[in-house]
Amino acid sequence: MSSFSLTDLAKIIERDSKDSTYKFALLRGTIDIIQNFPHYRATDGKDISYPMGLMILKWIEYYYPLMASEVFIPQKYGDDGQRTIAFRREFKEVIDLYKNATSYHELYYDLKKGMTDKERMAAVMRLLRKLRDTIVKQPMHYIGSAVGMGGMLYHYSGNRARNPESLDLNWIIEQMGNFSISIDFHTVLRDVGTFVAGTNSIIFKWADFTSNIVPGSEIRASNIITLLSDLDVERDVLQAKNFYRDILIKNQVECVWTGKKLKTNMHIDHLLPFSALHNNDLWNLLPSSDAINIKKKDAIPTKALLSERKIRDRIIGYWEQLHARFEGQFIRELNISLLGHKLTEPGNWKIQGYDGLIDMSEHLIHNRGLTPWNYNIN
Repeated sequence: MSSFSLTDLAKIIERDSKDSTYKFALLRGTIDIIQNFPHYRATDGKDISYPMGLMILKWIEYYYPLMASEVFIPQKYGDDGQRTIAFRREFKEVIDLYKNATSYHELYYDLKKGMTDKERMAAVMRLLRKLRDTIVKQPMHYIGSAVGMGGMLYHYSGNRARNPESLDLNWIIEQMGNFSISIDFHTVLRDVGTFVAGTNSIIFKWADFTSNIVPGSEIRASNIITLLSDLDVERDVLQAKNFYRDILIKNQVECVWTGKKLKTNMHIDHLLPFSALHNNDLWNLLPSSDAINIKKKDAIPTKALLSERKIRDRIIGYWEQLHARFEGQFIRELNISLLGHKLTEPGNWKIQGYDGLIDMSEHLIHNRGLTPWNYNIN
């Protein structure tokens, strides 16, 4: 394939033929994966690959609020619920199992801890496989036609996996195959993904496309943007907050950044900001003073700061306590969010996990351009 440029990406977003919203979802998913899961990246020197399971999970995140909406929202021309997108039926089966949910978060939390209910597992497995087949056979196969690269931008490799005894995020990521893109394509999406040619533009284009599928429809682009931008705004930190409150009673909680004893001034700080990763994992939720947490805001701790011995010891000390209390959950979350395929020695999780934290910090600062934070602990 010839080299890929920013102009090519702009032409694809603007001019690629579209019968459905699939291409928007594919580009948005690729950008999100590149931005938030660099630890899963693999390369042969020519192409860069990621687990297909990450893309499938992103599509569940994007389409869930659209499929769960009380108002029918078409996602392709002629979409009337009968002649519709390939996975609507499978999606509705899963949504019916979560009757009070309007977003994917309850399903995601079930997958985070491990799903064993046979009825739910069977429905989710049907959705996972349908999404994988749709992504591979539709947008991955056709995207790029506007720049003469139709069917050349994405490649998929994978084998059929047997149904697991317990279904969780790790199984989805490990067993659903891999997709690959060229280094040039990857570089463009990495460098401009958070700007106008990337995620935000795709969301607006997706919303505009959806609002115009049915002429005269009362569906407004602004409503679709709200659904497509759905975040876990409540930032579910209750589990970590209760844990630290329990040890706060014993006067054993220190600010992770200053080392000062905490009392009523304890905040739960997102080590790497929620705005950057949308991550509420246990490893990412640490106690800090209210003043420091407010000062830090959405900045990223630098490698230099994280390498300070006192801070490293405090972070790992809290990790050890969380690991002792929530061992399986803690390791699963650490592996998925920071390590990917690298956790080869379970007993070495502290060193590997902390190295992964520093790598993610460097990625957020240098590749995504987020604000560095280097609080002076002296």
